[in-house]
Amino acid sequence: MEPRSAVGRFWLVGGLAARGNHTAAFERLARFQKSAGFDEETMRLFKTAYQASGWQGVLREQAKRFDRDNPAFIFGAYVYAPMGDKERAFVYLEKAYQRRENMIVYLKVAPWFDSLRDDPRYDALTKRLRLQ
Repeated sequence: MEPRSAVGRFWLVGGLAARGNHTAAFERLARFQKSAGFDEETMRLFKTAYQASGWQGVLREQAKRFDRDNPAFIFGAYVYAPMGDKERAFVYLEKAYQRRENMIVYLKVAPWFDSLRDDPRYDALTKRLRLQ
């Protein structure tokens, strides 16, 4: 995978955050935002959110922009699961399933879904996806 690609950066930021290395995750996110041409105001809001509330602040800032900036529902689950909002995470996972989004196949292995694994809806969804 090309580390400078958007997909590569997505996995790197998410992996660092899932391992608890929020400082490195935020630094990579900020670099991605700059290279992707995010406006200064947006980058400032993310920086302020991180400084005030750590990675949870970044997730809340991403959640504010989700419907406008992310056409794939799986990213809604990616944001809401680590925030501890299981209800919204499962709503977005169900929408991703219904739309047959390809990234949902990572549900079983992606660490940012760890908080959902003890919920019966998780097992039901992985069965429907035939990931068990």
